[in-house]
Amino acid sequence: MRPADVLIVAAAVAGSAVATALLALLALRPTRRAPLAWRITLAAVAAVVSTAIGVVAIAQAMFISPHDLAVVLATVGLGALGGAVVAWVLGSRVAREARDVARLAHRLGEGEVLDGATNESADVATSAELRVVAAELIAASERLEEARRAGERLESARRQVVSWVSHDLRTPLAGLRAMAEALEDGIVDDPRPYYARIQQQVAAMSALVDDLLAFSTIQAGTLRLALEDVALGDLISDTLAEVSPLAAAGGVRVDGSSADAVTVLGDARELSRVLRNLVTNAIRFTPPDGTVEISAFVAGSHAVVRVTDACGGIADDDVPRLFEPGWRGDAARTPSTAVRGGAGLGLSIVQGIVESHSGTVVARNVDGGCCFEVRLPVAEAGTSGRRRAPAT
Repeated sequence: MRPADVLIVAAAVAGSAVATALLALLALRPTRRAPLAWRITLAAVAAVVSTAIGVVAIAQAMFISPHDLAVVLATVGLGALGGAVVAWVLGSRVAREARDVARLAHRLGEGEVLDGATNESADVATSAELRVVAAELIAASERLEEARRAGERLESARRQVVSWVSHDLRTPLAGLRAMAEALEDGIVDDPRPYYARIQQQVAAMSALVDDLLAFSTIQAGTLRLALEDVALGDLISDTLAEVSPLAAAGGVRVDGSSADAVTVLGDARELSRVLRNLVTNAIRFTPPDGTVEISAFVAGSHAVVRVTDACGGIADDDVPRLFEPGWRGDAARTPSTAVRGGAGLGLSIVQGIVESHSGTVVARNVDGGCCFEVRLPVAEAGTSGRRRAPAT
């Protein structure tokens, strides 16, 4: 083929393509809201029409006989018809799958739980893109359902906390009122025992209110930490001195040890609360003549604090719920020896404080009791000095 003929063919093809593209765009403009099958079919027909126009232009330039031109156009027409049918079928299928995905989204919006285990995304759509959309909708449904269940658990825990706090405050308040009336009426020969009991009740209520304030602060994300180097050995010694009266009253021995120079960067006051809550909890659930052991050591980049008691173990089904706010297992930990009380917030407070220090706390059963293990990042060299951490 001569170069001139090549130029003629190229010009004819380019001109027909541009003309057809402009016509297709003009045709598609008023059909922006038309069904997808129509738009796909129109695109397929536009491609065939572009080819036909190019063939006619080339035929005119090359002086092809009318008979041959008619044969070519008939072939192109049949091809256009077949292409339109195929495009309509494919477009209808895609449109149907799009409607199925829309129904899936509607069901999600209505709160229905979409089951990913039944491979619903593959049933809804066969095209890769729509199948991905359907799978994302199903995954979102599962996440929403899990969030709903977590919200229900939190609401149930909140109600339990309110119920127990009301009970735990009402009982000592009734006792305080009775003792106050007895002292006021002068029917008490020796008021000193009443004074001691009043102090005990007030201390118990104060501790309950402190737990509520700490828990609400953690839940609201407003806990602020005054970070400094904290020696875990000193923390253990202070806790042993603080809980010794409670341990002596219950006939429980408390032993503590710490490896040398185990230091973490944290809030001494809050970490003291963590250890105090764990040890007090262990003492209350350990029978007389039992032992509570506290140990601290370094494992890799973390300092580990363990509190082990002789409570007799925790029911396996109850272990995952130990740190839920307001949860107090009825059969957990030797109920015959347990001194119950409080709103069930102690371990939740422990978890919140530990996590605010970028640490973890876990519980597990050991021989004759259970062990609570706290892991905190070890203080790095050059981090000494007080500074305030942002609210968590």
